[in-house]
Amino acid sequence: MKTRPDYAGFLCGGLLWVLTGTAGAVTFVNGDTANPVWSVENTPAKCVLSQKVPGWGKAEFIMRSGKDRFLELTLDPVKPFSRKNLMTFREEAPEWRPGVRDKDYGMVKIYRDFPGYLRGEQAWYALSSLEKGFHASFVYRDDQYYRNEDIRVLLSPYEFGKHYLDFQECQLGLLDYGLRDVRRITAHFDGKTQKLTPHSREQLNRLREYLKSDPDIWKSVVISVFTDSTGTDADNQKLTEAQAGVVAGYLKEGGLPEEKIITRSFGETHQGVLNEIEPDRKANRRVIVEVRTDFDEF
Repeated sequence: MKTRPDYAGFLCGGLLWVLTGTAGAVTFVNGDTANPVWSVENTPAKCVLSQKVPGWGKAEFIMRSGKDRFLELTLDPVKPFSRKNLMTFREEAPEWRPGVRDKDYGMVKIYRDFPGYLRGEQAWYALSSLEKGFHASFVYRDDQYYRNEDIRVLLSPYEFGKHYLDFQECQLGLLDYGLRDVRRITAHFDGKTQKLTPHSREQLNRLREYLKSDPDIWKSVVISVFTDSTGTDADNQKLTEAQAGVVAGYLKEGGLPEEKIITRSFGETHQGVLNEIEPDRKANRRVIVEVRTDFDEF
C-alpha cells in the first residue's frame, strides 16, 4: 500500500527535504508552515505564482499578457532532467483526508536539460487540485540521480488560497498584448527624414513597455533600416545609419539597456519592390524591429 508523506514525521528546521517512502519513491515537498510556501510575482507582462521545493527545485504557474491568454506550469529541477522521459501527473489527497482517492491526470513529456512544461488544460488541473486542498504530484525516473527509484515531487496546498487570490488580482493588470504582438514590427519615418511617424512611435512605445515588464524573456532587439534608391548610395547609407540611431535612442530613452540593442543599416540594398513609383518607394523605406529570445535557436 502506498504511504503518503506525513509532515510531522520529517520536518527539519522548518523545511521538508527528502523522504524515501515504502513505495520506493524519493519524495520532495515543501513542508515549511512557519514561512510562506507560495509567492507571487506581479508585472504588466506576466503573473507568476511559484513554490520552491527544497532539495528539488521550483514550480511556477505563469499567466502572460495578451489577448489570447493561457496558463503555463513549469517544473524546474536544480538537477536537470538527464534524458527524455515521461512524468506521471496526479492529484493526491493529503494525509489528513484519509479515504479520498487519488486522481490520475496522465503523462507529461520531459526533455533533457529543459524544465517540465504543462500548458492549458493540464496546468489548470494542477492549479485546481491545489485550490481544493490536494497535492499536485509529479513522478518520474532519473537513474543518473536515484537508480531504480521513482522521484516524486509534491506541490503543497498550504496557504495556496490567499496567494491564488493575489495571482488572480495580478491578471487584471496585465497588458492586452504580448510578446507575439511586438516580436516583429515594421516602423516608418516621414519620408527620407529622421522623424518617426506617430503610428511608429505608438508601436515602439508598446515594445518598450512590454520588454521592460518582462526583461528575462528577451536577449536582444535587432533594428534593421532600409530606404529607397533615390539619391546616391553613400547618402542612402548615411541616412539609414542615422535612422537606426534614432530608433535605438528611442528605445534607450524608454529604459531598454543599450547593450541589448543591435542596429543594422542597409542603405538602398535589399529592396522589397521596384522603386519606379512613390507607393513602392514608400514600401522600401522601412524599419524592421525584431525581438530575439533564447529559444530562437531551437
